[in-house]
Amino acid sequence: MDDVEFLKAHPSRTCGDCQLCCKVMAVRSISKPEGKWCTHCSVGPNGGCSLYPSHPQDCKDFVCSWLAGLLPVTLKPSACKVVVSSATLTIGDDKIDCLNVYVDADRPDAYKTGLMGDYLRYFGRRLPAVPIVIICGQHRSIIANDPILRLRLLSVTSWKVEER
Repeated sequence: MDDVEFLKAHPSRTCGDCQLCCKVMAVRSISKPEGKWCTHCSVGPNGGCSLYPSHPQDCKDFVCSWLAGLLPVTLKPSACKVVVSSATLTIGDDKIDCLNVYVDADRPDAYKTGLMGDYLRYFGRRLPAVPIVIICGQHRSIIANDPILRLRLLSVTSWKVEER
Protein backbone atom coordinates (compact mmCIF):
# COMPACT_ATOMS: atom_id res chain seq x y z
CA MET A 1 0.00 0.00 0.00
CA ASP A 2 1.52 3.37 -0.97
CA ASP A 3 1.31 6.56 1.15
CA VAL A 4 -1.75 7.91 -0.67
CA GLU A 5 -3.71 4.65 -0.30
CA PHE A 6 -2.71 4.40 3.38
CA LEU A 7 -3.74 7.96 4.20
CA LYS A 8 -7.02 7.71 2.31
CA ALA A 9 -7.87 4.54 4.21
CA HIS A 10 -8.94 6.24 7.48
CA PRO A 11 -12.07 4.24 8.31
CA SER A 12 -14.21 6.73 10.21
CA ARG A 13 -14.21 9.79 7.96
CA THR A 14 -15.91 10.58 4.68
CA CYS A 15 -16.25 13.76 2.64
CA GLY A 16 -20.01 13.80 3.25
CA ASP A 17 -21.26 17.35 2.69
CA CYS A 18 -17.72 18.70 2.21
CA GLN A 19 -16.54 19.50 -1.29
CA LEU A 20 -14.31 22.47 -0.39
CA CYS A 21 -11.26 20.96 -2.15
CA CYS A 22 -13.33 21.20 -5.36
CA LYS A 23 -13.37 24.98 -4.89
CA VAL A 24 -10.06 26.01 -3.36
CA MET A 25 -7.62 23.87 -5.37
CA ALA A 26 -6.50 24.14 -8.98
CA VAL A 27 -6.89 21.10 -11.22
CA ARG A 28 -4.54 21.68 -14.14
CA SER A 29 -5.71 18.71 -16.25
CA ILE A 30 -9.19 20.27 -16.61
CA SER A 31 -8.03 23.93 -16.48
CA LYS A 32 -9.82 24.55 -13.19
CA PRO A 33 -8.36 27.56 -11.32
CA GLU A 34 -8.02 27.97 -7.55
CA GLY A 35 -10.92 29.65 -5.81
CA LYS A 36 -13.62 28.66 -8.31
CA TRP A 37 -16.04 25.77 -7.95
CA CYS A 38 -15.28 22.89 -10.29
CA THR A 39 -17.96 22.62 -12.96
CA HIS A 40 -18.12 18.86 -12.28
CA CYS A 41 -18.90 19.36 -8.58
CA SER A 42 -22.41 19.27 -7.21
CA VAL A 43 -22.25 21.20 -3.93
CA GLY A 44 -24.30 20.17 -0.90
CA PRO A 45 -25.25 17.25 1.35
CA ASN A 46 -25.74 14.84 -1.57
CA GLY A 47 -23.12 16.50 -3.74
CA GLY A 48 -19.91 15.23 -5.20
CA CYS A 49 -18.00 14.84 -8.42
CA SER A 50 -19.91 13.93 -11.58
CA LEU A 51 -16.65 12.52 -13.00
CA TYR A 52 -16.08 10.17 -10.06
CA PRO A 53 -14.57 7.48 -10.21
CA SER A 54 -12.84 8.56 -13.43
CA HIS A 55 -12.03 12.01 -12.02
CA PRO A 56 -8.66 13.66 -12.88
CA GLN A 57 -5.41 12.16 -11.57
CA ASP A 58 -4.73 15.43 -9.68
CA CYS A 59 -7.87 14.77 -7.65
CA LYS A 60 -7.13 11.06 -7.16
CA ASP A 61 -3.64 11.85 -5.85
CA PHE A 62 -4.78 14.56 -3.43
CA VAL A 63 -4.85 13.60 0.26
CA CYS A 64 -6.95 15.79 2.53
CA SER A 65 -5.32 15.84 5.98
CA TRP A 66 -8.71 15.95 7.70
CA LEU A 67 -10.05 13.00 5.71
CA ALA A 68 -6.85 11.06 6.49
CA GLY A 69 -7.47 11.55 10.22
CA LEU A 70 -4.49 13.88 10.68
CA LEU A 71 -6.58 16.81 11.93
CA PRO A 72 -9.16 16.97 14.72
CA VAL A 73 -12.76 16.17 13.75
CA THR A 74 -13.70 19.79 14.48
CA LEU A 75 -11.42 21.01 11.65
CA LYS A 76 -13.47 19.50 8.83
CA PRO A 77 -12.85 21.77 5.82
CA SER A 78 -16.53 22.56 5.25
CA ALA A 79 -16.72 23.89 8.83
CA CYS A 80 -13.44 25.80 9.09
CA LYS A 81 -13.24 26.88 5.40
CA VAL A 82 -9.66 25.57 5.09
CA VAL A 83 -8.29 22.44 3.35
CA VAL A 84 -4.94 21.16 4.67
CA SER A 85 -2.55 18.76 2.92
CA SER A 86 1.10 17.71 2.86
CA ALA A 87 3.23 18.97 -0.01
CA THR A 88 6.78 19.56 -1.18
CA LEU A 89 8.21 23.06 -1.40
CA THR A 90 10.99 23.51 -3.97
CA ILE A 91 13.45 26.33 -3.38
CA GLY A 92 16.22 26.24 -5.97
CA ASP A 93 17.53 22.66 -5.85
CA ASP A 94 16.18 22.01 -2.35
CA LYS A 95 12.97 20.09 -1.68
CA ILE A 96 11.36 20.66 1.71
CA ASP A 97 8.29 18.99 3.23
CA CYS A 98 5.61 21.58 3.90
CA LEU A 99 1.99 21.97 4.90
CA ASN A 100 -0.36 23.44 2.28
CA VAL A 101 -3.27 25.43 3.68
CA TYR A 102 -5.92 26.17 1.02
CA VAL A 103 -8.20 28.93 2.25
CA ASP A 104 -11.69 29.66 0.91
CA ALA A 105 -11.38 33.11 -0.72
CA ASP A 106 -14.82 33.97 0.70
CA ARG A 107 -13.25 33.63 4.18
CA PRO A 108 -9.62 34.78 3.65
CA ASP A 109 -8.84 35.02 7.38
CA ALA A 110 -10.18 31.54 8.19
CA TYR A 111 -6.67 30.13 8.68
CA LYS A 112 -5.86 32.78 11.30
CA THR A 113 -8.86 32.41 13.57
CA GLY A 114 -10.61 29.89 15.78
CA LEU A 115 -9.43 26.31 16.09
CA MET A 116 -7.62 26.39 12.73
CA GLY A 117 -5.59 29.42 13.80
CA ASP A 118 -4.77 27.67 17.08
CA TYR A 119 -3.80 24.47 15.23
CA LEU A 120 -1.49 26.26 12.78
CA ARG A 121 0.21 28.22 15.57
CA TYR A 122 0.69 24.96 17.51
CA PHE A 123 2.00 23.18 14.38
CA GLY A 124 4.45 26.03 13.73
CA ARG A 125 5.80 25.88 17.28
CA ARG A 126 6.11 22.08 17.33
CA LEU A 127 7.61 21.70 13.83
CA PRO A 128 9.37 25.00 13.07
CA ALA A 129 11.41 23.48 10.19
CA VAL A 130 8.19 22.70 8.27
CA PRO A 131 6.96 25.77 6.40
CA ILE A 132 3.24 26.47 6.11
CA VAL A 133 2.15 27.59 2.64
CA ILE A 134 -1.05 29.65 2.64
CA ILE A 135 -2.96 29.53 -0.67
CA CYS A 136 -6.02 31.73 -1.10
CA GLY A 137 -7.11 32.05 -4.72
CA GLN A 138 -4.11 33.39 -6.64
CA HIS A 139 -2.41 34.68 -3.47
CA ARG A 140 0.36 32.61 -1.84
CA SER A 141 2.44 33.24 1.24
CA ILE A 142 4.74 31.18 3.43
CA ILE A 143 4.90 31.06 7.21
CA ALA A 144 8.41 29.96 8.15
CA ASN A 145 9.08 29.66 11.87
CA ASP A 146 12.64 28.41 11.42
CA PRO A 147 15.02 31.42 11.25
CA ILE A 148 17.41 29.70 8.80
CA LEU A 149 14.55 28.80 6.45
CA ARG A 150 13.20 32.34 6.74
CA LEU A 151 16.56 33.75 5.62
CA ARG A 152 16.72 31.22 2.77
CA LEU A 153 13.26 32.28 1.57
CA LEU A 154 14.30 35.93 1.58
CA SER A 155 17.19 35.12 -0.78
CA VAL A 156 15.13 33.50 -3.56
CA THR A 157 12.94 35.09 -6.19
CA SER A 158 10.76 32.06 -6.88
CA TRP A 159 9.56 28.87 -5.27
CA LYS A 160 7.16 26.11 -6.20
CA VAL A 161 4.81 23.87 -4.23
CA GLU A 162 3.82 20.36 -5.36
CA GLU A 163 1.13 18.21 -3.77
CA ARG A 164 2.22 14.83 -2.42
